[in-house]
Amino acid sequence: MSDPPKRPLLQTASHLLVAAVAVVLVLAWQAWSHRVTQPTPAQGAQAGSADAVGAAPGASADPGLPGAASATTGAAAAAIRDDSASETDDPEALAGGLGGAAARAPVKITATPVALRVWHNTRVRLHAEPGPDTQFKRFVWHFEDGSDPAEGAAVDHVFPESVTDRHITLEAHRASGQPLVISKRLPIERLAVAPVDGDASLEKPVPGPRGLRMALLGAGAIAPPAAALRRLLALKVDAIIVFGSAPAAGGAAQILAQLDSSAPLLHLDTTLASIEVPLPDTALERAPLTVVHDPLGRVSAVPGGSTWTLGHVAFLVYDSRPVVSSEAAMLALQRGFQVASAYPAVVLLSARPLSPLTDGEQVADRAFRIYEHALRSNVRAVVSASSGVAFDGRYGGLSAVSVGQLTPLGCARLAGTDHCQSGTATLLDLAKTGAPRTLHLRRPSLTAWLEAAVLPPAVGKYRR
Repeated sequence: MSDPPKRPLLQTASHLLVAAVAVVLVLAWQAWSHRVTQPTPAQGAQAGSADAVGAAPGASADPGLPGAASATTGAAAAAIRDDSASETDDPEALAGGLGGAAARAPVKITATPVALRVWHNTRVRLHAEPGPDTQFKRFVWHFEDGSDPAEGAAVDHVFPESVTDRHITLEAHRASGQPLVISKRLPIERLAVAPVDGDASLEKPVPGPRGLRMALLGAGAIAPPAAALRRLLALKVDAIIVFGSAPAAGGAAQILAQLDSSAPLLHLDTTLASIEVPLPDTALERAPLTVVHDPLGRVSAVPGGSTWTLGHVAFLVYDSRPVVSSEAAMLALQRGFQVASAYPAVVLLSARPLSPLTDGEQVADRAFRIYEHALRSNVRAVVSASSGVAFDGRYGGLSAVSVGQLTPLGCARLAGTDHCQSGTATLLDLAKTGAPRTLHLRRPSLTAWLEAAVLPPAVGKYRR
């Protein structure tokens, strides 16, 4: 028998040798390229600091060029965080606004448990937590169930057989000055809501307009973001009023023009004066309310005063920016009331409120005279924005609306409460008859609004 041919074996061995050499070359190239592209410790630290601000120092604006990846990734991550913000009405989740832990109230109340049992005695542990760099020497707790006050940074209290929410008040005494008074609502336990007919969606959509719908934006010095304006336009607003600086209103007008929107945009200057000197009479010509975007000419000026009209609503402006108002300004306001009272609905716009909404706030000069004139002139709502907090309620016989900030700086906190508000935009619906409807929509999505869990039933002289 002859030996089998050796040629196929030689070919197989040669193929295996070539494959082994290829693998070795690939591994060597990967190791070399990893060593070349690996950043040094100094480069790594520099890249880390660049990512903290969103882009490397040498990042290109073109995503297709080297150095642009870190900037694109940082922006995308920020957008994801903004879009995934919680839609809860829990005050603890809303605390912080813009700036997180930096936006803290001077003192905060924590309660354990956080809710009261129905028709049961509930023992609650209350604790006062001062903010950073804040010191208090004494804490006094007041309860609304007729029991005696209690003192101490932490106290226990038994709420007997609760059938409704309870409120507690804390006096935090510093070494000098008036005590800081805050309050907290202890809610009664809520039972889970069962969906009807198997519908698992319990989210409440923003209701449709009731009469003329206005969007009120407390922008300060920052122009409202395009996403917020686009969302408000989708809610069928008839007009947008920006409270803040002229650059903020100008930026909003440019965005509306780019969106090809015909909704009128009005600007109310809320720059406050700090000197107790009345404005000269010549300053009355510089009305604080101006129309900056109105392609269809829907907003009309009323001669002889700072009054504008849109549909059945008259916008009357009181220039409360100076600490002290001149008598000429009061007479001009009185004439404006007489003209505006001919319209079915009147909205009084003011920088300062008629009564304080935040601690130590300076209110509109001669507020009681303004209140009396407003009662006689069919004023349906008094809108102010300098407080920087969102709230709506009754001030005597008038409906009062305070506009919050889209982007709050620091802690936007209502007097008496212990948590910071999130960014908001306010919808105000005014029909020809009936009370106005107010919704304070929360950033970033503007799909839910501040409800009773966040807005207290009373702030100073205001009642909801």
